[in-house]
Amino acid sequence: MYGGFYDYRIYSHGRLVMPENDIIIDNEIEPKRCRAGSGWQWINDAFMLYLRAPLQWSLITLVAAMAFLLGSSIPVVGWFLGTLLLPLLVGGMVRIARNSVTNQQPPVLMELFSTFSEPVELVKIGLFYIAGVLAIIAILAVFMFVSFELGLIPRPTPELMKERGLLSMWPFLLMFFSSLAMVYSAYFFAPTLVVLHGFNARDALRLSFLGFWRNWRPILVMGLIGFFLLAVAMLPFMLGLLVALPVMLLTSYTSYMDIYED
Repeated sequence: MYGGFYDYRIYSHGRLVMPENDIIIDNEIEPKRCRAGSGWQWINDAFMLYLRAPLQWSLITLVAAMAFLLGSSIPVVGWFLGTLLLPLLVGGMVRIARNSVTNQQPPVLMELFSTFSEPVELVKIGLFYIAGVLAIIAILAVFMFVSFELGLIPRPTPELMKERGLLSMWPFLLMFFSSLAMVYSAYFFAPTLVVLHGFNARDALRLSFLGFWRNWRPILVMGLIGFFLLAVAMLPFMLGLLVALPVMLLTSYTSYMDIYED
C-alpha cells in the first residue's frame, strides 16, 4: 500500500519484495498465446514504426549490418565474434524502438551501441548460443560415428549421395535442425527481454523459450512472410533491403510487445 507503510522494491528478475513482512510476490511476466495471423500483424506494425523515420531506421540498420559483418569477417574467430555481437546490436535496436514509441522521439543512431556499456547479460546470451550449437555438432558427430560403426545407418558413399543426395542423411539432419530449434527458441526473444525488462540471461532464455513455443504458429507465419519479403527486396540490386531488413529487425520489438507486454 502507498503512504510509506511498506518499502516496495522490484528487482530485475521480476519479483516484488515487501521486506517488513518477508512477503515475496512473483510478478514475472507471462508470455501470452497469440493467433497465427499475429505474425503478419507484427510485420505490419514494424513497417508502421519504420515509416515514422525511414531514413534514420535504414541508416541504423546499415550501420548494425556493417558492424556485424565486420566482426564476422575476422579470420578464425569471426563466427564467434559475430554471434556475440548480434545480441548487443539487436538489444540496441529494440531500445531505440522503445524510446521512439514511448518518448515520441526520432531514432538516434548512437543508441544502437548503448548496450555496449552494459554487455554482460547480452554476451552471456551469445555464449549460450555458441555453446548450444557446438554441443549439438559434437553430439551429432558422436552419434554419426557410432551409427556408422555399428551399421545402424549406411555410410554415405559417393554412389549413395549421387542417388539420394542429402536424403541419405535425413536422420542426422532431422536431429540437427530439431536440436537447433530448441537452442534458437531460447535465444529468440532473450536480448529483448534483457534490454526492455531487465532480466538476467538465464531468466531471459527461459522466458524466450516459453514465449517462442507458445507462439510458434505466428512466428512461423512471420518467418515465411519475412523470407518472401527479403527475397523480393534483393531483386532490384538489393536496394529493397534498405526497407525490408529494418522492418524485419523491428519485428523483434513488435512481436515482443504483443507477447510479453500488451
